[in-house]
Amino acid sequence: EAVRHKMKSEGVDEKIVSAVLDESKSMEDPKTLSEEEERIASKYRRMLKMRVPPEAVRHKMTSENVDEEIINAVLSGTTKNEDDAGLSNEEEIIAAKYRRMLKMAVPLEAVKHKMAQDQVEMRIISAVTNEATPDKKAGNTSTKMPALDAPTLSAEEEKTATTYRNMLKVCIPKEAVRHKMKQDGISLKIVEAVLGKENSPALQSSNETAKSTNSKTMKLHWTVSTLAPELLKQSIFAKTEQKKRKLFTINPEESDIKKLEELFQKKTTAKSSAAKAGKSENDKIGSEMAKLLDITRANNIAISLNAFSNFSFRSLAETINDLDPDDKIDSEKVQFIPNLLPTAKEMMAIKKFTGEDDKLITAELFFRQLIPIKRIEDKVKVMQTMASFEEHVEEARSGFQCLQEVCGQVMNSEKLISILEMVLNIGNFMNQGTLDGGVEAFKFESLPKLSQTKSADGKTTVLDYIVETFIEKGERETLFIASDFPRIQESSRTLIGDLMSEMALNRSNFKLCESELTKMKHDQSSKKVTYGVLEKKIEREPMDPRKALF
Repeated sequence: EAVRHKMKSEGVDEKIVSAVLDESKSMEDPKTLSEEEERIASKYRRMLKMRVPPEAVRHKMTSENVDEEIINAVLSGTTKNEDDAGLSNEEEIIAAKYRRMLKMAVPLEAVKHKMAQDQVEMRIISAVTNEATPDKKAGNTSTKMPALDAPTLSAEEEKTATTYRNMLKVCIPKEAVRHKMKQDGISLKIVEAVLGKENSPALQSSNETAKSTNSKTMKLHWTVSTLAPELLKQSIFAKTEQKKRKLFTINPEESDIKKLEELFQKKTTAKSSAAKAGKSENDKIGSEMAKLLDITRANNIAISLNAFSNFSFRSLAETINDLDPDDKIDSEKVQFIPNLLPTAKEMMAIKKFTGEDDKLITAELFFRQLIPIKRIEDKVKVMQTMASFEEHVEEARSGFQCLQEVCGQVMNSEKLISILEMVLNIGNFMNQGTLDGGVEAFKFESLPKLSQTKSADGKTTVLDYIVETFIEKGERETLFIASDFPRIQESSRTLIGDLMSEMALNRSNFKLCESELTKMKHDQSSKKVTYGVLEKKIEREPMDPRKALF
């Protein structure tokens, strides 16, 4: 109304007033959709639930000629951030573990990687990340997809793209996702829809440098096929490969190739020559590195090693080798060490490298310090067991004590015995003359049948009848059996199978500790034997007094 008054006071035409105010009204109050329109809108609402950006959904609907009213109805309210809602109690328990890691100065990227590895829900990851960076929303840290430039995908292509969008949501680097998609033979259309066009300046310059060294001509800008090998064999290009084998090889010195080079020769300037020299120098420096590990894997390990910044690589390796007898590593960080261990293939590559340390990056330098450690996986497992054994045993003991206590309460509850006796008598009466009648006991899993078996008029169940019977006999108090089992809720969440599995795991870890202790004693004794032999050899050799002068 204030806008209407302002426009009238300024003499604005009535048509313009109506157009402005009607448009704002339609934006505020989206029209209720019909059943057919709701069916169309549901497809795009699912895209929003899958975290596809609203602008990408709008572009998709516009390209498919969806009615403007449906677009407004679908996109209304999408600016609200669902991650602003608080976490549930169960989600808070999960998030607490990773908050502790942040308090212990574990880098945020390492914590994100750990949460993704543990398959933590995106909602919890966002909440933890927002707390660690309060001035920046977690959604802004993820890789954004192109909005208007994104290709339109079919339903099948959207299903394929969702897998790689989820990888971006859990903070996997964009270039790693691009490499994975090319490895999987994903079409360029889907790659661009998920990651956008490959327009990184560094990438373009490296590609141009590589190609310029192999050709004297201008670059032919075409789109390279990313088909998987098995699909490529089924395409028309498989026939061109077969034809190539039958034709003679074209000699670059022939007149037609020379003519091509003359027509399309690359123009060179002083500026481009200088740039080319600089790039080749950088390439030369980069090529001097060993590059023994995958770059993404190496970066993740380097980030994780920041949590152990108070150790040198050698001292950390020695601490692991000695099983950390002085508790230098916090118990929380001990659980993090297995992610830092090399695979057999990586360790083999490190062992084969005979160059200097300055050719190695951070992760490779750390792996090199781990080479002398025997049974490193077992030793890390022993360290984890030592750090958490008492806690796990106490949890199992508490669970067994709870079950034992509640089982005793069940067996000694007079109220429960009275109710079960009533159920048994009623059941035997109703089943009289059948194989299920005249029994002395029944399984507790049959109790839900009391509320499912109804009277002839369908208004009363057997459970209703039992309750009314106790009340009519003046034994209402018998029905309040919850007071006999104060820990029943706690025990209902404790499964005996889980406790048995936990005990079996503790027993296995304990045996591993015993085994590793025996092996370490054997290693120490072999060293002592070697030292003893050396000492005897020294004693047998007569001392030359002249040696004392030098």
